[in-house]
Amino acid sequence: MYIKRCQYCGKETPLNGAGCSHCRGGLLESPGVALLDTFDAVKSALSDKYEIIAEIGQGGNATVYQAIQKNLDRKVALKVLLPDLVDDPGYMERFHLEARAIAKLRHPNIVTIYDEGSEQGVHFMSMEFLEGKDLHHVVKEKGSLGIQEAVDMAKCIARALDYAHSYGIIHRDVKSSNIIMTSTRTSVLTDFGIAQSGITSVYAKSDPLLGTPEFMSPEQAGGKTVDSRTDFYSLGVVLYHTLSGRYPFPGDTPVTIMQKILYEDPVPLGKLVKLPPALERAVEWCLVKDPRKRVQNGKELIELLNSVTVRSSRPSVRTPAPRLVGQVVHRPLLRTVVLAATACLMLTGYVTWHNTLRAHVRTPPAQAAMTVPPVLKPVPNLIGGTKEEATRLLRDEGFEIGSIRVVAVPNPGNRGKIDSQRPLYGDMATPGTTVDLLIGE
Repeated sequence: MYIKRCQYCGKETPLNGAGCSHCRGGLLESPGVALLDTFDAVKSALSDKYEIIAEIGQGGNATVYQAIQKNLDRKVALKVLLPDLVDDPGYMERFHLEARAIAKLRHPNIVTIYDEGSEQGVHFMSMEFLEGKDLHHVVKEKGSLGIQEAVDMAKCIARALDYAHSYGIIHRDVKSSNIIMTSTRTSVLTDFGIAQSGITSVYAKSDPLLGTPEFMSPEQAGGKTVDSRTDFYSLGVVLYHTLSGRYPFPGDTPVTIMQKILYEDPVPLGKLVKLPPALERAVEWCLVKDPRKRVQNGKELIELLNSVTVRSSRPSVRTPAPRLVGQVVHRPLLRTVVLAATACLMLTGYVTWHNTLRAHVRTPPAQAAMTVPPVLKPVPNLIGGTKEEATRLLRDEGFEIGSIRVVAVPNPGNRGKIDSQRPLYGDMATPGTTVDLLIGE
């Protein structure tokens, strides 16, 4: 991509622009107009503060460069807004709001922002440089992650999301390429470019379909208002893709993918790869279409993942039973086998009938009564509701309220609402079982 230097004001503007984005003067082709490569332009514009080393990646709205911050001799990653978006006030404002919002966060699993600003028409933010690869490329190279590695990654991102959510920031674009697997075996969440927060909520309302189709939640794909639970749906998609190498809703176009997200169910992960049941269950709960019945927060997801018992280091692909090709069964032999099997069944049936008759005759009725197994029911989801709502729902389902404890929560919107429950949502329990609650204050 290229930019031109305006012959009137001397500032740089995108090559595909109709006029200078600064003075609105015409960009006439003449020997006096200099054509500059973007890399050289960025290097020149930021030369006072940074030494640009190399381009290391490009997304839909920005290019990322490896650089050295000169005054601290520190290696950094510079995220630079693409030149053809400089004319879009929405993109520019969102770009700088992202930097300011995320700069407030200090968490080992969230990328750290050092600086942001603009120089000579180049809009940038400076971030910590992470040694490693993004998860998308790791999965592309390996086919899938090891089970323990995937579980550890999901726990790291769940903690990061809980922390961001406590500041009122919803990521809205959790995906494999926005997760860096560092050389120290830590997972770090990056790129909050379309995050929703107190200062960026205007964009959340006006641009409901911002995001990556494969990782969108149903409410996001449907253009509805989203909350923190949308990020845990996307994290479920990341886990699904990380463990199986495929997306839960593949498609050729964004419209096709979003239609599947809204109206279809994914192929159960257990049919694609052999995994611990607890891990299958965790992914399944992340991908529930109704946010009220989905994993509610990172703490809940981590509790599910803590119950995963890893017996194999990597997920193994399930294969159908081999078919015997070319094997011929002779009819006389087949007839003999069928007759023998029938005789065995008749003999078994007679013995069973005879023993049952003897037991009926000789055993008193009280001793002959069969033991009926207890009826089990799934525990309903109470997270996010009030004590009164939980009491009513539990009573309707045949359960009882147990102990209630109050716990401090950072988000005022969660005060007076249920933060955790035991047994967990979906656990099987007998009617009359008490459910213990933690309520935020």
